[in-house]
Amino acid sequence: MTEQHDRETDDGEIYLYKYWLALKRRWVFLASLVVIAVGATAVITRQMPKTYRVSATIIAGRMGSVGNNQTESLAATDDIVELIKEDSFVGKIIDSLGLDKKQYSPKLSNGLKAQARKGGELVYISYDTVDPETGKKIVSTLIDQIKKMFDPRAAKSQRIFDADILGLREAINVAKLEQKKANTDIESLSQQIETAKEKAGIDITIKEKEKEGANGQIKHLDDRIASLQAAKDRLNKSLTMLEANTQDLVKGKTEVIGNPGTTDTFSRILFANDLQQNIAFINTTYDRLQSCDMEINKAQDDIQQLKTKLAVLDESIKQLTLQKEADIKGFQQEIQQLALRRDEEIPGKAKEKEAEINRLAAEKDGIESIRAVSEPDYIDIPVSPKMTANLAAAGVISILLGSAIALVRGRREWL
Repeated sequence: MTEQHDRETDDGEIYLYKYWLALKRRWVFLASLVVIAVGATAVITRQMPKTYRVSATIIAGRMGSVGNNQTESLAATDDIVELIKEDSFVGKIIDSLGLDKKQYSPKLSNGLKAQARKGGELVYISYDTVDPETGKKIVSTLIDQIKKMFDPRAAKSQRIFDADILGLREAINVAKLEQKKANTDIESLSQQIETAKEKAGIDITIKEKEKEGANGQIKHLDDRIASLQAAKDRLNKSLTMLEANTQDLVKGKTEVIGNPGTTDTFSRILFANDLQQNIAFINTTYDRLQSCDMEINKAQDDIQQLKTKLAVLDESIKQLTLQKEADIKGFQQEIQQLALRRDEEIPGKAKEKEAEINRLAAEKDGIESIRAVSEPDYIDIPVSPKMTANLAAAGVISILLGSAIALVRGRREWL
């Protein structure tokens, strides 16, 4: 049976059983090597300085809404990650804390790590150090330096929003003043309507009084004409009587003058006086009739002028009434336009500006500076050296190394 296991195959391979036997015979060596390696690793690991990981998470901040409920980041996370890697930025941290550049510059350059998820707004910062308290100060200072670099953007954006909001509020105040002015103008126009009515009423009253006076004059002239006509009729009757009396006198003239013997001188003188007196009365009556005709014609002319004046006054009253109605209608249209502007246009614009103010205020409130979501801190468990991993690695390596040595020595014995 031993010979069967000890012989080689035709292709020169050795059965694994031989390896097992070689390891089995040297198990004490293997165990000793593993114990020594693991023990030495444990001692060395305990003596190595412990490294702790200080970590923090910051949010990149927001510049406000950019539409469709989306927000614009104050700073791109990739930019923050690249900034942390820059030597000049590391130098600012060292200077801020008053640390030794030669000692801490390589430590920070190698130990500071930053990661960000693509499209996200969080930046994860870590720093491995043997002095975790100093590490916390370093990470805190790093966050402060990032804020100092990017916060002016947020402040500028807030100032822009404040200026826009202030401008809109001033526009609303102007709109309120316009409303007050519209009210004042409406009151003024209403007063102008009353003034127009009052003035037109006064002018029409004056014209009506003038009409009344003209109608009175016409009545007076009509009465005068009637009186003159009556006087004329009386004069005509007197004239007829005088003419008849004169004719009678003329007929008796022959008898008086033709028979001088029958009449005395006194009778002839008296006859002549009567005749002359009648002729004088006739002439006076004719004169008075002509005077009556002239006065009647003048009165008729005056009546015609007064009627013309009445027609002019009626037209003036009509024009004054139309002008008053036109002025009132114009004032009322202006009042309607001002009321529409006061009650609808101006409040509508003010409402739009209020909505814009609310939108801008919401965007302003959406502005966030860079801030720490989780403050710099560390867990009291070192990230290196890792005892378990080191011991496991020492055990595996020692087993592999011991097995290799055992197999080499066994193979020499086989040969």
